[in-house]
Amino acid sequence: MRFWRWRDGGAFGCEDAALVIGSRWKGRNVGAFGDLTTFSFHPNKNITSIEGGALVVNDAAEAKRVESLRFHGITYLSDRTRDVAFPGGKFNMPDVNARIGYSQLERLPEFLARRRALVDRYFARLATDPPCVLPPRPDADADGASSWNMFCVLLPLDRLTISRKAFRDALEARGIGTGMSYEALHVCTLGRRHGGREGQFPNAERIARETVALPLHAGMSEADVDRVCATVAEVLAAARK
Repeated sequence: MRFWRWRDGGAFGCEDAALVIGSRWKGRNVGAFGDLTTFSFHPNKNITSIEGGALVVNDAAEAKRVESLRFHGITYLSDRTRDVAFPGGKFNMPDVNARIGYSQLERLPEFLARRRALVDRYFARLATDPPCVLPPRPDADADGASSWNMFCVLLPLDRLTISRKAFRDALEARGIGTGMSYEALHVCTLGRRHGGREGQFPNAERIARETVALPLHAGMSEADVDRVCATVAEVLAAARK
């Protein structure tokens, strides 16, 4: 996701790569397209520093300004004294978190390979009689490769006798946790304040209504995926109209 504004007469891009560290698009790493790129290291991401993230810049002057902004607006002078030229905040990552994140970063290729193998298993197990709509599968040789931060499916609610909540409750009762991402912002309270209403963006509303994130993390085994898929098929088969 990229947001553009004009700076000094030219285009300037901020790339939100919070969920996609390790992904590629058209042969380039996601995160290499913007002037500024943000990554998240929250525990539900592919690597973690427990909390925090990273801002990647490709301009030395921008890096210097960001360095000051993240720590009280302080700039270190050549004699190692300090100056404060503008208001800043305290957004520096604690050293302990940084060390955890650094060790996780070293294992990123391992984590990505594991996630991709597990996703291959999901596709293989759900492809023969798909009880739900599967996510698009990127061609790693053509456009790129996904880091698979999540594996989300769409429930065919119009063909089921249960709601999404009932589906999730049924899996949870069998010891399988699921997630739900994301809301349709135009029908949230904030969106409605700005004129949002049902029917305005039907695809976004359908995705928000039907999406379920199935378990996916680098600590899972193929047997775990098999169990999830078997349980999903069992619950949906029992709920078909």
